[in-house]
Amino acid sequence: MGVWEDFLLDEMLPAIERRFACGGIGRRGVFRKSSGGYGAITHALGHSDIWAAAACHSGDMGFELCYLADMPAVLRALAGAEKSIENWWQQLEAAKKHPEGSFR
Repeated sequence: MGVWEDFLLDEMLPAIERRFACGGIGRRGVFRKSSGGYGAITHALGHSDIWAAAACHSGDMGFELCYLADMPAVLRALAGAEKSIENWWQQLEAAKKHPEGSFR
């Protein structure tokens, strides 16, 4: 599990159920919207023993497929910034902006 999943399942969920006397097996749901909706669905699929229901409103489903074609350009850009997202971001902020507002 990742750090977020550990926090959500091991700390936050028990704290909420204790505080509000709710939840429990078969009575838990997770829901979000947009990119968070995608995360809620994938999280619930990976933890069906925890979540009895999952919902996604206007979710960016297929998120990993939407940006797959952009991945080579992203990797090249990061390689040009010493493989550092922080360096890349600083270069982006310092770069001359294009008049048409292109973010490429």
